[in-house]
Amino acid sequence: APDAGEIHVDGTRRSVRSPRDAITLGIGMVHQHFMLVPAMTVAENVELGGLGHYDAGTSAAKLRALEEKTGFALDPSAKVSSLGVPAQQRLEIIKALAHDAHVLILDEPTAVLAPPDAQDLLARIRDLVVRGISVVLITHKLRDAREYADDVSVLRDGSLVLMGSMMVRHVP
Repeated sequence: APDAGEIHVDGTRRSVRSPRDAITLGIGMVHQHFMLVPAMTVAENVELGGLGHYDAGTSAAKLRALEEKTGFALDPSAKVSSLGVPAQQRLEIIKALAHDAHVLILDEPTAVLAPPDAQDLLARIRDLVVRGISVVLITHKLRDAREYADDVSVLRDGSLVLMGSMMVRHVP
C-alpha cells in the first residue's frame, strides 16, 4: 500500500491496488528483471495478462502494428528462450504497449544492454515520447537522464533531493 502521494490519470485521482488496475488505467511497467516465460513464444508472452482467449493470427497482427509504431521487430513465433537480451527488453516494452499503455515506467532498461543497444533503445523510447507516450525512466546513469529526459528527479535514500527540467540534448 502506498504510504504517500496520489496518482492522477487524465486529471482524475485513481487508486492502483494491483498490476491489473495499472494496466486498466493505461500504465505499463517494464521491470529491470524480465518477466517473460522463456518456453512460450513472443506472441504468447505479449498476450499474457490479456482478456479473452489467445489467437495466434490476431496476436501476430498486433505485433506488426506495434512494430510500425516502435520499430521493434520481433518474430511472433520465436521462443523467448531463443532471443538475445536486447530483443527480450524490446519484448517487455511491446508487452506493455500491447495492453494500451500510454504511460510506461521503465526500471533500469539499459542496465543489461551493451552501449550501442542502450543508445538504440533510448532513441526508440524518445520516439515513443514524440508519439505521445509518457515515459518514466528509472536509471542510475546520469548521462542517460541528461541526454534523453525532459525532467529529472533525483532520489537519495527514498527522499527527493533534486528536481528540474532538462534540455534534451539528444534528439534522434
